[in-house]
Amino acid sequence: MRRANGFTLMEVLLATALLAAGMALAFTTLRTATGSVARAEQLAAHTEQTRSAQRFVRRQVSLALPLVYERNERTGLARQLWGEPGRLLFVGNMPGHLSRGGPHLQMLALVPDDDRGREGYRLEFSYRLLIGEVVVEPEDARPPVILVDGIADASFEFRGMLADGEMSDWEPGWDMAMQLPRLVRLDLRFIDERRFWPPLAMALNLTESARFQDELIPGPTRTVPDPGQRPRRPR
Repeated sequence: MRRANGFTLMEVLLATALLAAGMALAFTTLRTATGSVARAEQLAAHTEQTRSAQRFVRRQVSLALPLVYERNERTGLARQLWGEPGRLLFVGNMPGHLSRGGPHLQMLALVPDDDRGREGYRLEFSYRLLIGEVVVEPEDARPPVILVDGIADASFEFRGMLADGEMSDWEPGWDMAMQLPRLVRLDLRFIDERRFWPPLAMALNLTESARFQDELIPGPTRTVPDPGQRPRRPR
């Protein structure tokens, strides 16, 4: 007898099994590659978020101004900057894209992120207009800006100048009346160990602060000589 042309049932089943295995392998490879790309994109987004947050915090804190935002009515002592491990208040000018300019009381705060159903903390930035020594509460206040999230723990620390001219150690708080610290540091650690917060220590721009004080407190009146008058020689 001549054998009929075509495939046997076993050959068809074997080919079908090989095709299914190949499709499963291709699907697994594609899913793994897609997951790797998604994780890489997420890590890149987190890195950019960290970089932007550090750049913004450094700029705002380093340009803090020696302006009073709160005064004790009993003692007369005034605050220009106040800090604790989880919060920092200071006065400074705002970027043009966030406000109309001028001095604002600014706050950086670590806030538990459980209200958004997330673990850890987030770093928020908020601001209010300062007129004289009065903080203005706007009717249409904007919600705080989230600078970075996914934080396991973080803390602000401060260094100032001692009476003997030496720098103090890092302190977990700052409550010196009418005095700005020389350095402010923000240590931060993320929940995701793949994320990294580079060391961030900010030196306050005391030159800018002194210039601002000179503008607020005019110096002695200077006599402008007549251009046609010949200068006198010193005796």
